Amino acid sequence: AKLLKHEDICCVQTSPILRAIQTAKIIRKELELTLVHSLDGLTEHRLDVINGLTPGQAALKLGEGVMDRWWQDPLAHKLPTQEPLEDLQVRMRLVIEGLIRGSHKGPVLIITHKYPLASFLCYILNLPLNMVRMFSIPSCSFYKVLIECRDWRLVNFDKRASYP
Repeated sequence: AKLLKHEDICCVQTSPILRAIQTAKIIRKELELTLVHSLDGLTEHRLDVINGLTPGQAALKLGEGVMDRWWQDPLAHKLPTQEPLEDLQVRMRLVIEGLIRGSHKGPVLIITHKYPLASFLCYILNLPLNMVRMFSIPSCSFYKVLIECRDWRLVNFDKRASYP
């Protein structure tokens, strides 16, 4: 929240997942904001059978090699009941475009998760979607996306995070 103190944020939009809501409340208090909204579209990548599991637990649940193959090429190897990455990217794009068209009177802080963020970054950086696996997005990392006349520009706040 202290990194964002000098940003002119008008409100916070967050994933409905508890840890994101808790983060949003801390930031709202620190920045003295009045608005925090939960949006289903910002939720984590829907992997149903492995949501909430560690990578090791997921590998055990799905069987030998399944997670490894998915990690190597998430577009070619689908996980059981997985939300396709293409759908995730469209979901994120629609949420962001909806926020752009909204009635906010300034920058909006979005709190989401690794794969929704990585899929959106692939979109704005014009990278192939299977590059989501190449993003290193630590917990609590910050990105700033500037939008001018439908042109996107990415500013990385956090030196721990990296992308292709």
